[in-house]
Amino acid sequence: MTHKQDLIDELLQIYNGDLSKISKDLSSRADAYKKVQKSKKDFSGAPIIARAVDVSKTFNPGKDNKVEALASVNVDIRQGEIAALVGPSGSGKSTLLNIFAGLDKPTDGKIEIDGQSLGEMTDNQLSTFRNNQIGFVFQFFYLQPFLDLQTNVEVPTMFNRTSPKERHDYSAKLIDAVGLGDRLKHLPKELSGGQMQRAAIARALINKPRLIIADEPTGNLDSANAQAIMDLFEDVRQKHGTAVLVVTHDKNIAKRADRVLTLKDGKVISS
Repeated sequence: MTHKQDLIDELLQIYNGDLSKISKDLSSRADAYKKVQKSKKDFSGAPIIARAVDVSKTFNPGKDNKVEALASVNVDIRQGEIAALVGPSGSGKSTLLNIFAGLDKPTDGKIEIDGQSLGEMTDNQLSTFRNNQIGFVFQFFYLQPFLDLQTNVEVPTMFNRTSPKERHDYSAKLIDAVGLGDRLKHLPKELSGGQMQRAAIARALINKPRLIIADEPTGNLDSANAQAIMDLFEDVRQKHGTAVLVVTHDKNIAKRADRVLTLKDGKVISS
């Protein structure tokens, strides 16, 4: 009884005796917990979209200062799944992300995206494949400052044969889907951080990719906008079956993922 009373007294002190604030905060936390539990699904039977097979990466091989960034990593990311990649700085997260994205090549092992081996492609083939099958969302948005929102979203389609009408129609649909339908002709400087990240997600979806790779997508956002971005990812995977691989240091974001992959010293220690 004493312990319970101490806890009550501590809560009253923290909230300055305002019972309504305690109730509101507890209710908010309960709703957040329910959202996390509801969002988690089992994708073990879904088709594999991205696969790392015995992937290792060594920088400066054969030299005294060589660094083994990844060591025999095996990872499958499945259709519709949101997987969070976590771990301390230097654990190999960025290296693995770049290899999955086809921006870097493994020293050993192979990467397959939608059943196709990236290592067997020429540079031109890989560039085209990346543009069409992988969508990128970054921490710093990378919107072109002198292009309006709709043109920014359409940039990836300018490297394929999409007709202007099809491009405009679909970009407008995506922009509306992320809640920015009234911002089509706004420049990036006229958008908030959360709005720019939503625009970046629309841009990542414009070529209907099989995989979205998101590198700290909520790193520059407050907690409310960060959760809104995860809501968008969940909506994307439900509507399009897109797989999402998110690198994050935010434990609250990792909790929203269907599966958490933990890297340490270049190895997956939990998945």
